[in-house]
Amino acid sequence: IAGAVTVEIPQGSRHEFRHDLSPDAPELENYSEGDGAFGYAHSYETGSRVDGPGVRITLFLSGCPLRCQYCHNPDTWRLKDGMRVPLERIVGRLAHFAPALRSLKGGLTLSGGEPLVQPAFSRRIFAAAREFGLHTAIETSGFLGERATDEYLQELDLVILDIKSGDPETYLRVTRQPLAPT
Repeated sequence: IAGAVTVEIPQGSRHEFRHDLSPDAPELENYSEGDGAFGYAHSYETGSRVDGPGVRITLFLSGCPLRCQYCHNPDTWRLKDGMRVPLERIVGRLAHFAPALRSLKGGLTLSGGEPLVQPAFSRRIFAAAREFGLHTAIETSGFLGERATDEYLQELDLVILDIKSGDPETYLRVTRQPLAPT
């Protein structure tokens, strides 16, 4: 993209510590996740009260096609900066937290990166969360919205949509991608 700005993550940055955890991970444009039995997860936080109702666990997935100038999680942009994990590991960890989250009227939020980079994996995580009786939410830019099928949306209670700008020129300048898919 003409005029694009390269964002380097400086050594010593809080975002540097997750560098190349999965060095064999493909680049986003070459990624095919299959049935979602495995995916790339970056990290999770417990006790969130800002990513949906109640007390929540927020799971940050790796991979994002945008390069937002003000991104809070640039260390989630590439799949290789997360860990390739089996779905069962995520579901097992979620099961551990589920009783407390239910009692606190909370649930699970998937964030990132962009959870719709891994629609099969994230949908299966949401389905497990719903089986545990948890509220489900996604934080998304909407850029990959065509991946949110009716079946996918049935697993969600809340969509937190972060549209970066409604102006095509501003959107391109801020994200380095065109507004049109969003």
